Amino acid sequence: MVDRTMSDVDASADRSLGPGAVDAAGDESTEAAARFAAGESATAGSLSGSARDGTGSPAASRAVPHPVDADAAVHQDGEKPFGSAVTAPRSAAEGDSLDGPAGAAPPDRASGSATVTGLSGAAAEKRAVDAVVHPVDEVPPVGRAVAGAVQHLVVMAATPIAAVLLISRSLQLDDASARALLSATLLCCGIGTLFQSVGRFGLGARLPFVMLPGGAAVVLFIQIAQESNPATASGAVIITAVVGIVLVPLARRFVTRLPAVVMACMIVVIGVNLVKVAGGLIVGTGGPAPMWAVGLAAVTIGSTVVLHRVLPVGWRRLSVLLGMAVGGVVAAGMGRFHLQPGSALVQTPELFPFGTPHFDLIAAIPLLVFGLGSMAEATGQTVLNAEVVGKRIDTGVTVGRTIRGDAVTSLLSGMLGGATMVTSGENIGLIRLTDVRSRYVTALTGVLLAVAAFFAPIGRLVNSLPGPVVGGTAAIAFAMIIVAGLGMFDRVDLTSDRALITATAALTAGLLPILTPGLYQSFPADLRLLLGSGVTMTAVVGVVVSLLFLTRVPTFRPPESGPKPGTDPVGRRRPVGHRSA
Repeated sequence: MVDRTMSDVDASADRSLGPGAVDAAGDESTEAAARFAAGESATAGSLSGSARDGTGSPAASRAVPHPVDADAAVHQDGEKPFGSAVTAPRSAAEGDSLDGPAGAAPPDRASGSATVTGLSGAAAEKRAVDAVVHPVDEVPPVGRAVAGAVQHLVVMAATPIAAVLLISRSLQLDDASARALLSATLLCCGIGTLFQSVGRFGLGARLPFVMLPGGAAVVLFIQIAQESNPATASGAVIITAVVGIVLVPLARRFVTRLPAVVMACMIVVIGVNLVKVAGGLIVGTGGPAPMWAVGLAAVTIGSTVVLHRVLPVGWRRLSVLLGMAVGGVVAAGMGRFHLQPGSALVQTPELFPFGTPHFDLIAAIPLLVFGLGSMAEATGQTVLNAEVVGKRIDTGVTVGRTIRGDAVTSLLSGMLGGATMVTSGENIGLIRLTDVRSRYVTALTGVLLAVAAFFAPIGRLVNSLPGPVVGGTAAIAFAMIIVAGLGMFDRVDLTSDRALITATAALTAGLLPILTPGLYQSFPADLRLLLGSGVTMTAVVGVVVSLLFLTRVPTFRPPESGPKPGTDPVGRRRPVGHRSA
């Protein structure tokens, strides 16, 4: 829920979609972390962009916005429901021309030109419009496609690696299990990216998306596995995926009514929970953290910050991955990096690695709540991606395809022992920067991810990283999620009692079990799992309090002071015809 992410700190701060969006791309590492959350992102509610031609320059045609949905109505307290204003603007050239079919891309949006001979007037123009290919649907030359796919791969690599390390270290998995989990996660990322990019069989948005494990989903998976067992966590992932598939027809209608203040609180709580888990990797299991571990984590975090500051704009998205590499090099110099032994070149995921999944509906409630939030995230991600690439979409249909692709990929991930998968927009900055909008480029990225999943040396190298390096990398990445959640409060009018009290109650209910782990230890196991989930309690309490302020409360009116009409000053009834002086 929840990033997604799942953010953003501000993916839409630069409202121009042309080459001048370089400044927005400079903040993309923060946007990447927000997308990693589940979720996390209400940016689509404030989207505002311009139509673009095939070269990325603003189109000269008049921008005509879509009709406003009833869902976009502003509440009485000034707050919009999450995802309410998610219809992308369209230009007059995109469907408003009297000479071309609605929804068709104009000739200047394609690469190259379309020339029709033997026809004149409206017929020739219509034939030209029909002949062009939108940049999203064009197949680029092989060299350009490979270069673009490798860029997407490098930018998104840190997220699945950090997620797998977080799960494997928290659950103390052995080396073989950790490598099988990494293989499964990379494979699901590749398959999900293919689903969203290719869009066959009703799965995927047919947009240049990538698929990643959700940040909130990872921490909820760990929580369920520690409270129950990993088999129950896998069962919860599968239950959530099946529910997601079933609820696709109702998903968009429901999630657009989730209050923005509740979504913002959920993102903050998700980030706090993830930072706490990351801190556990720095401390380790042997008691107080040794000084070398704290120093190594500080070097990793500091390197990430410095790299983000000094790298060119186009490379800043790699600062988290490069910071992890610097931490690994320093660890090797300190004698704290030990490469896992092995000579195999191929690794494979394992079906049901934790045994037969155990389906516990009560244990799955936290993930189910996250799943609803991730549907809201998918709504925003889909519209934002379509706007950035200049693709006019049928929002309801396309969002449904996005959610269905997420759910099917998560179903596969649960069978392979992985966490819930979500569509990510963290490659949007790269699309803005390079203006390579073809979905076939991200489809090739999916192929490369699937191939990397079976390359054993990657698993050995990743699993050899010391805990403080992984914890430092995860801590700074997940702290960005907190910042993204705080940024989402910009959409909320906290001067209204409804928003202020909703946020206060939701954060209280969500942060208490995270900051005070023993709060519900005396409760029964199932109830402890439910109440101890900060994300779940934030969502439930936030929605209940928000609804409470929508109910009418009888107003108490004190009795009027003074005599009643028709009586004298001491309350005696006046005689008929009596007139007071």
